[in-house]
Amino acid sequence: MKSFQVTDFKTAPLTEVEPADAAAVGTQVLIKVKAAGVCHSDLHIWEGGYDLGHGRKPLSLKDRGVSLPRTMGHETVGEVLAFGPDAKADYNGDLKVGDVALVYPWLGCGKCETCLAGEENMCLKPNSLGVYCDGGLCDHMTVPHPKYLLNLKGLDPVTAAPYACSGVTTYSALKKVESAFNTPIVIFGAGGLGLMALSLLRRWAAGCPSSSISMRAKREAPSKPARSPPSMARRRMRSNSLRRRRRADPRVIDLVGNAARRSSASTA
Repeated sequence: MKSFQVTDFKTAPLTEVEPADAAAVGTQVLIKVKAAGVCHSDLHIWEGGYDLGHGRKPLSLKDRGVSLPRTMGHETVGEVLAFGPDAKADYNGDLKVGDVALVYPWLGCGKCETCLAGEENMCLKPNSLGVYCDGGLCDHMTVPHPKYLLNLKGLDPVTAAPYACSGVTTYSALKKVESAFNTPIVIFGAGGLGLMALSLLRRWAAGCPSSSISMRAKREAPSKPARSPPSMARRRMRSNSLRRRRRADPRVIDLVGNAARRSSASTA
């Protein structure tokens, strides 16, 4: 078995280690890693914290309970090799040895009311894989329970791995504006999250007859020659068009978190 670990915040590169071969115990599932995405958050984990911006105190991962050494990787797809002896007892899914599955990494304590309600990602005592527990930057990995594995059923592992992070993040945002898919939707940001949101929106809103995707960069408009004043009929058409636009205020998804963008979005 081989893994790549953070052994010292910010001061050392990832360390290649060869721990003892992993085995599935209890309710665990042993997988052979087929794809492991690298998220920008992994850089912050290696650095030991986040710059929250806007003059706020940096967030220290050590202060929040992240310990070292740690194998990062929260965007993982793997082939099921073995189930622990207790894994099948309270699991009703169709996962079997040989299946390729996406790992859901946002685990909680598993015992509090939030976790028991199925909202482990909101747990105040997180056990996120690749952050608080070892993740997928390795060749073999144990997953605590088969319920955290989603059978890909033929989907490409490399394509599917980011769904565990940018996928669920942008899916949640798009779900909030699903009723407005036939009205303008503005997305700030064209990085990993923005491009994932566009990819999901392109497929999700495909059934809306008026849906279209447009990526525009803010730029200075070119100068135009003077034109004669529009006719009364044309002015009336523009006025009606403006009224229709005002009735359909655009939904805004901010994937940047920039204060200036929030201000412009609120005043647009």
